[in-house]
Amino acid sequence: MKQPRALTEPERAAVLEVLRSDRFVDKTPAEIQAILLDEGTYLCSVATMYRLLRAYGETGERRAQAEHPARVTPETWHRRPTSA
Repeated sequence: MKQPRALTEPERAAVLEVLRSDRFVDKTPAEIQAILLDEGTYLCSVATMYRLLRAYGETGERRAQAEHPARVTPETWHRRPTSA
């Protein structure tokens, strides 16, 4: 049975669009909600934001991550003694 207070599909799409926007892509749902509340906008609860992100597999790290080159193990070079 569907919750009567559940977001409609257009409402879900609107929330996901905000969460995925360039402005908020590197912020947590709690940060996003705080910013939007300061601006006078309430979309949904933080729990609902997390639920929507989890449904689409987007709950991992949202910030851009630096990609470091693979480390190369240094090799030790020994000089061989020369025979005289």
